[in-house]
Amino acid sequence: MLFIDLDRFKRVNDMHGQQVGDALLVAVGDRLSQLLRPADTLARLSGDEFVVLCEDLAAPSDAKALAERVATAMVQPFRLPDVTVRITASVGIAFAGDGEHLPRRLLRDADRAIYHPVVRGLDGQLVGAEALLRWTHPTRGHVNTGDLVALAEHIGLIGDIGAWALERARHQARRGLPALDNERTGQGPRPYIAVNVSSTQLMAYGFPRIVEGVLCRTGLDPRELVLETTEGILLGDGDRAAQVLVDLKALGVRVALDDFGSGYSSLQYLRTFSVDIVKVGQSSVADLGRDRAATATVTAVTDLAHVLGLSVTAEGVETRVQRDAVVTLACDFLQGYGVAAPMNDVAFAAFAPPAPEVTDGGARSDGWRATLSG
Repeated sequence: MLFIDLDRFKRVNDMHGQQVGDALLVAVGDRLSQLLRPADTLARLSGDEFVVLCEDLAAPSDAKALAERVATAMVQPFRLPDVTVRITASVGIAFAGDGEHLPRRLLRDADRAIYHPVVRGLDGQLVGAEALLRWTHPTRGHVNTGDLVALAEHIGLIGDIGAWALERARHQARRGLPALDNERTGQGPRPYIAVNVSSTQLMAYGFPRIVEGVLCRTGLDPRELVLETTEGILLGDGDRAAQVLVDLKALGVRVALDDFGSGYSSLQYLRTFSVDIVKVGQSSVADLGRDRAATATVTAVTDLAHVLGLSVTAEGVETRVQRDAVVTLACDFLQGYGVAAPMNDVAFAAFAPPAPEVTDGGARSDGWRATLSG
């Protein structure tokens, strides 16, 4: 069973309206149906989530090959009547033999199998992973992550859910991080676990103390935790945001600005606020190699970040062209289907990124999803 979740679908509705969002879902369904075998069953589960039931597969590798075809197909632009939309998709896989799983359990396993690793661009060294939050409601089924966060913020539960996500991510990553202890083997810094934090959660009173409590309870080394937030926090109470970031840095954790360059971005933010990692948004990375403006944008962000002592992660790296481009532009880390497909904690513990194909243009990889450093 393949569980397919469209990445940042809510942004399409926000930018273009629900009518475009509905047209995109229809187009996605049509494209997916063209990838499947006659015996496969495709269904839209809820919101922006699709499920593919694949019967009589010869081996798990066949499911992986299908998942890679799905991920590659979703990268291609969707030319709708009024606008062209670019998206990506996360794909989780659950494989069962005859009678091994109940359908509901198999669906749950496929849903949970959505986890990003992160690797280094030039040599493919695995450096971390990003935890993704998913919720299966007992009666409503799978709830879109954007809707979940918005609802949690509205009813005042985002703080409790955020604290739970921090602890849960650490416990799930515990299996994999010790095995990837690069520091002990002399291969580089300890791998990290990155957890997204909403602006409401981060700006809430006492949030740094909550993080400190999680570190104490779980025994997590602060160097192993990266908190990802968007530049939206910088548009409101800038003084308050700056102090929160300073307090978090004092704990020893790192802070990443997620999806930089796709909203109201300003390079001044990188000089003003205390962050460690800048994540270049997928919308900029997707146009590398065919849009000079995208190349100029990524170059400007990367150059300034390095001058300020920050590292840069390129998000949504899906193709060889994009990977070669971001390595050439000196991005430190890569993340996307060009590195590795999302995976659960068990698969993450056993994950080893493929050795990059080294050419005169830099490092290359054949179809994985993770983040690489470069």
